[in-house]
Amino acid sequence: MSYATYGTMYNGGKTEDEPEPTNPTVVKVQSDDHRTELVSQNTVVVIDYYADWCGPCKHVTPQFEELSKKWSGIPKLIFAKEDVDDQMEHPPVNGVPCFHFFVKGNNIPDLMILGGDLTDVEKHLMNLFNQKD
Repeated sequence: MSYATYGTMYNGGKTEDEPEPTNPTVVKVQSDDHRTELVSQNTVVVIDYYADWCGPCKHVTPQFEELSKKWSGIPKLIFAKEDVDDQMEHPPVNGVPCFHFFVKGNNIPDLMILGGDLTDVEKHLMNLFNQKD
């Protein structure tokens, strides 16, 4: 199954009359079980923890979407977003935006990035997938 198909398949329970998301390569985490499924079924999952009220979160959203498109050819790599104000259990988030990396089912705290600079997110991806600039 291609990544694009995978991303579209996880529509988060939207109804058929809702419009398609503008970028199906970024999955919205809908529940703790949904996150667990994403993390367990993929090699690397990058989750952007955000809040609707957060200005920097809104600013970084298009950059995160572009990064997901750029890396869309990598199998078992998922980009996701999770609203910290939803009542879900999630790793510690000391501020937003905050990016967590889950590798082979495990959250890797040393890779966590706090703030809206996606340069470090891409550097981590390059290291994880052994790619050069």
